[in-house]
Parts: sequence; structure tokens; C-alpha cells
Amino acid sequence: MTNRELIESYVPFAKFLSAVCGPTCEVVLHDLSDIEHSIIYIENSITDRKAGDGLINFTFEASFERENAKETFSANLVNQTAAYKGDLIRTSTFYIRNKANDLIGFLGVNQNYSELTRLCHSFERMANLTNNPIQQALSSEAAFSVKQFVNTRISAAMSRIGRSDVDALTKTERRRIIELLAQESLFTVKGCVNMTAKLLNVSVPTIYRYINSAKEDNA
Repeated sequence: MTNRELIESYVPFAKFLSAVCGPTCEVVLHDLSDIEHSIIYIENSITDRKAGDGLINFTFEASFERENAKETFSANLVNQTAAYKGDLIRTSTFYIRNKANDLIGFLGVNQNYSELTRLCHSFERMANLTNNPIQQALSSEAAFSVKQFVNTRISAAMSRIGRSDVDALTKTERRRIIELLAQESLFTVKGCVNMTAKLLNVSVPTIYRYINSAKEDNA
């Protein structure tokens, strides 16, 4: 079985997921042999993509998927970018590998949580509730997922510079990690700047200063 045939064998399962999850849940199957035209199947598109299109953000999404190739899947990561028209998207990914254990594709499930959030807000207004437990649960889950996501990216950046202990990082090393995260467009995701500052024990202005300095050095 070729890599393409292996990836295409997941199409029936992708169709099943799209039928079960409903219209606010995008199911997309990628073939990583052609990043710019990686989509071979997509249903319930909430990102305005079609078969033949590529990853939403090549630098950010492709590097993230490839660095997680050792995992079987990643689940419930929260993303909010311009590519999603500002909506809150909960993303889960199943990694497809061949017999040589090479990452050749992945099956993604992107769920629009903004729709549910808007519904909760409407319900709260109609019911005149001041403490909506559903909304509180959604907010808590989103905050946890952003922390989980940023932790994953920081760990990957630390590995690239040969470090494993955040507390032992020097000022220069923290700056280098922030530069690496900026190259991945991490800071275009809502909430990631503040979370990175918290996890690296630096200030938000410091992060922006490092980013701007790196841009000037590369100009």
C-alpha cells in the first residue's frame, strides 16, 4: 500500500466523523507530501477551505504537526487566528504514519466553539443569569487548553536549544526561545503572549521588545 492509499483509507472514517459531529465541526484529511495542496478530503468546512487547499498557516501548523509526530494524536487545543475569522476553534488531530513510522498525513477535527459560546450568551441574557455554569466551564477549558498548547511549544523550543528546565534558563536563552516562538507565529494566537510571559517568568513588554529587536536584526 502506498502512502497515498494509506491516507485515502481514512476517508470513510472522516465521513463518519463529519456526519456524527455536525455542521459546526470541520473534518479534514491531509496528505503531507504536498503541503501547499495537502487537503484530500474536507467536510463541514468552517475555515473556508476545499480539497486541494493547504494548511491554514504553513509555518505554525505544519511545524506543530511534524514535531508531534511521535504522538498518536493531540486533542482539544484551542486556537484563535485571523484565518478562522476570529472564532474560537478547538482542534484535535490524529497522526497518520506509514510502516516506517514516518508522518505522512493527519486527520484533523476543528470544532467552532464560538457558536456554542454565543448560544450560551444568548441563553444567559434570556434567562437573566449572572453566573452561567456553562460559560464558566467553557472559559476554564479554553484557559487550560491555551496553557497546554503554549507549554508544548515552549518545550519544543527548549529542546532545540538543548535545555529542559525553564527555571534554569538564562536571559539570553529566554530571549532565543521567544524568538523561536515568534518565528512559528505563536503570538498571533489569542492569549499566547500572556501565557508565554507567565510560563517563562518574563513580562509581556519584554516579549514584545525581544520580538521587535529580532525583526530589526533581520531587516
